[in-house]
Amino acid sequence: MVLIDLVYIGSPGGITLSKTLLDYIILNEKKENFKLLVDKKNSKYFNEYDILKKEISKNELSRFLFYKKNATSLKSILCFANVPPPLKIKSKTFIYFHNEILLDSKNLDFSEIKQLFFKLKWEYIKSRNSSYTWFVQTQHMKELLLRKLNKTENDVEVNPIFQEEKLTKTKKKPFTFIYPSSNNPHKNNFRLLNAFIEAAKNTPKEIELFLTIDKVKLDVPKNLKINFLGLIDHSELLSHLKKVEYLIFPSLRESFGLPLIEGIQANCKILSSNLNFATELINPTYIFNPNNEKSITDVILLALSNKKHPKSSIKIKNSINSIFKELINV
Repeated sequence: MVLIDLVYIGSPGGITLSKTLLDYIILNEKKENFKLLVDKKNSKYFNEYDILKKEISKNELSRFLFYKKNATSLKSILCFANVPPPLKIKSKTFIYFHNEILLDSKNLDFSEIKQLFFKLKWEYIKSRNSSYTWFVQTQHMKELLLRKLNKTENDVEVNPIFQEEKLTKTKKKPFTFIYPSSNNPHKNNFRLLNAFIEAAKNTPKEIELFLTIDKVKLDVPKNLKINFLGLIDHSELLSHLKKVEYLIFPSLRESFGLPLIEGIQANCKILSSNLNFATELINPTYIFNPNNEKSITDVILLALSNKKHPKSSIKIKNSINSIFKELINV
């Protein structure tokens, strides 16, 4: 039996990637050879998959009891949410690590309590470090993890996961932008909003921005419309991506900027931070300094003024086949 441990998956991006894994199992593998370990609260996201599931509470005691009882029946294990098993396991074990903030949360506006939480969680993960293979999405994440874990080059593999598909082409509404975001400080929402306000003051064009956070009170120019979408599901996000002209991505930290790839698949022009997490994944249309509002404003105005734009493209390849080969051929 191959175990897929999804207990600590909670973010929209993590759920999307988890579903990509499960879609692969349904289409390409014998589902009876797999078992899912899921958090009771998040189990609903995976109900559509006819794969054996075990629901537990979202804590290490529940995980410990499960692994202690089932360890001998597991051929291999994929811990998909950063955290290794809570006890030593003889089964071949892979840890999919995709949270850069646990490795580096400096210069981000998190509270002291949140910073302490990140530190304690990382120390726990590090304490569970054993002879496991670690998977990450980018070379940048590999380099960070190698330094933090003191691992050898072969212990950490770069295996990005995403759906390889193009969305149906639809007519794009001119001068429309979207940022798939959240309320976390590293998402850089307020610099982005200030940059759009400033850009609108410097162009006569009608600009529209879609932002996946709750509504914020702002004084905006008449030619700027901001749609605060709040938390939306993945299908609704894809629907918006089909219609907008630009995807803008000012994030300061990402282990894997999945919306950048999905934006290109939806034929959006990409305006992104000039940081490793973005430039390793894609060739964006335009880049900017996400720590500088003027830089963001300038690239918005550049996008609005140019009639021809460099085409965005994806640099990486989906490695989901490689992951399952390792899980199964142990």
